[in-house]
Amino acid sequence: PDRRLCAGPARLCEALGVKLVLNGVSLQRGPLRIVRGPARRPALARGPRIGISEATDWPLRFYYRDSPWVSAAR
Repeated sequence: PDRRLCAGPARLCEALGVKLVLNGVSLQRGPLRIVRGPARRPALARGPRIGISEATDWPLRFYYRDSPWVSAAR
């Protein structure tokens, strides 16, 4: 379902067609780039990562608060 397309990094990569060959490639200079878009101030949240067995307490999970597209655990 569309709601699950962006529920986690693996699903997001699958939805965008990002292949493992791009692992470690610069997102500023590589073939896939993240660029600054229009100014927008969504409510961002940060928390521990989910669905992994190591470093689960590291606050490296970033998401839009109250987004229906974020995986369930918050």
